[in-house]
Amino acid sequence: MRGTSLITIAAGTVLLLSTVTIATAGFDLPPGGALVRSSDTSQPVVMGDSFTYQGRLTEGGGPASGVYDLRFILYDAESGGTQVGSTVAVNDVAVAAGLFTVSLDFGTGVWNGDARWMEIAVRPGASSGTYTVLSPRQAVGSTPYALYAKAAGGIAVPFSANGSIDGPDELFGIEQTGSGIGLKVDRGYTGATPYPAIYGVNSGTGGAAGVQGETLNSGGVGVAGYGANSGSTAGRFIGWDEDSVALEFGNGALKASGSPSPAFVWEVDTSGNTCNSDKVTVIDNALANANESAVLLVTPYDASPATLASVPGPISVAYNYTAGGCSGGASKWVIFNEAAAFTDGQKFHVLVIDLD
Repeated sequence: MRGTSLITIAAGTVLLLSTVTIATAGFDLPPGGALVRSSDTSQPVVMGDSFTYQGRLTEGGGPASGVYDLRFILYDAESGGTQVGSTVAVNDVAVAAGLFTVSLDFGTGVWNGDARWMEIAVRPGASSGTYTVLSPRQAVGSTPYALYAKAAGGIAVPFSANGSIDGPDELFGIEQTGSGIGLKVDRGYTGATPYPAIYGVNSGTGGAAGVQGETLNSGGVGVAGYGANSGSTAGRFIGWDEDSVALEFGNGALKASGSPSPAFVWEVDTSGNTCNSDKVTVIDNALANANESAVLLVTPYDASPATLASVPGPISVAYNYTAGGCSGGASKWVIFNEAAAFTDGQKFHVLVIDLD
């Protein structure tokens, strides 16, 4: 058995950071697919906490050769301090011309951005004797801290990346399996520059979208926009020129809801909203009132088609109608009929389109 007192590790070559590799690293995502549906059922490769470590061992002043047991302990200080993570013992390591390579894993959470030093101890292989602790401890370089990104240590900004992938799979995917928000971007700038918080661009061909939203649940919403303050706009669609389409609807009805709603049922009340011998009914709606540039689409409504013939007509729509004593029509829209009076309870569907 060789004596251990002459065994050393050359301090200048203990940690060859360029050899720290994680060849099969992938996104640390749970299984279950991606945000865009795909026929690909393969699961991501999950990155572990191990890294490759290479050093040079000398014995009696020359390169060591043979089999040795090595022990590694991680500390939070160059001397003294507290052990971090687990003790790693690697037995029967083959050393040739002084060089050896081992894989080390001190456990989860050891790479949190704080400085680390590694204590190395050695004994001859196939031995149950005590280890010789080598001094000084070796400072851990920056490469193993690539594992810190796995623990969400943060992303340096500004961040830019590019890549290539075919089909419906994503370059970057997030799957939120809990009840919280999957991704939030908050643009806190309060100046006048109108840049968006999220900007999607599709510079390719084929009519694909710059931003796409999709829901797989009944009653779900693919894309939702909210105007959170008075005077704000929940959604805006602008065509490039007169030949482009600002907004397209397909495979479904256009539905209006909310309060006040741009589409509503207006009911004639001869005791409250009619004038000019009940031939005029004054519409009272927050989106239409005092809005002379609005466009109103009005159609008769009755639960029973057989009674539609009772709706007097033809009907007309006008703004700021004050003739015939209709003082309530000032700065409002009205539905009027010159042939006959409206009857109490008659209904109309009204859609308000604001051109401002």
